[in-house]
Amino acid sequence: MSLPVTALQQVSRALVPGLTGMVGHHADLTLHSAFQPILDLRDGRNIGFEGLVRVLRAEGGSVTPLALFDLARDEAELVHVDRLCRALHVCNFVRLDAGDGLLFLNVNPVVSIRGRFFGPFFEEFLSQVGLPPERVVIEILEGSVLDDQQLADSIAFYRERGCLVAIDDFGVGHSNFGRIWQIKPDIVKLDRSMLTFARANECARRALPSLVTILREAGCLVIVEGVEDEFEAMLALESRADFAQGYYFGFPAVVPNAQTATAKWRALLERSEGTMAEVVARACRDVGELGTRLRQSA
Repeated sequence: MSLPVTALQQVSRALVPGLTGMVGHHADLTLHSAFQPILDLRDGRNIGFEGLVRVLRAEGGSVTPLALFDLARDEAELVHVDRLCRALHVCNFVRLDAGDGLLFLNVNPVVSIRGRFFGPFFEEFLSQVGLPPERVVIEILEGSVLDDQQLADSIAFYRERGCLVAIDDFGVGHSNFGRIWQIKPDIVKLDRSMLTFARANECARRALPSLVTILREAGCLVIVEGVEDEFEAMLALESRADFAQGYYFGFPAVVPNAQTATAKWRALLERSEGTMAEVVARACRDVGELGTRLRQSA
């Protein structure tokens, strides 16, 4: 009689060497890793990378990460796919030789609550590949977990395994400061909408540093997500947030270039020594020119 296959064995069998690192296989899909740098706004140092999944169909074409999880037929398959994505990123992150950098990993909201009931996995996998759990940051979508106790239990589960925990996309949906004060995550990632509001509204722009201060007083480090251009990078810098992430500092890549992100930070810092008003004025001119072109083409 054959022994039952463990979760660790099931995931490990779905990982195979590819041309640029490990790839994962699930049904007719091939999963690849891409990594986006996360920059320390205080000294320009790259503190780590977020692992992001890229999915290709065997017959051609791609599948979005959200669609990948929507394809799961039941809870067990959902847990397996989530574990496969995390294992894939862990393997490829180890190959990057990122020094003492951190690996940020998303966990599906359902899996963050229910995954523990499908047998042990993550702690064993980290041990197998030799990645210390204290170098892993588990990202949990706070707004998707409506029950405070479930959220607290999810955070405790990963902390007990030695991982750091980040609340992702804070500022949308059901996000609230009460939860942050209660659960005390290590890191809070501000949703891109915070930058969008600050860009469009002067009051929101002035309030952004206060928001960061409140989160830091709760004992959290703060990451500004979705920084896409110089103006938004300047907003992140002036907010006094700890870290920033976004296309401006680096696109997700199989082998990311952290030096590019640091060079962008240095250039930004040099320009910030002038005046924020110049950056605001330039952004306003760009918006005005765009508006003129739209009216002329109408």
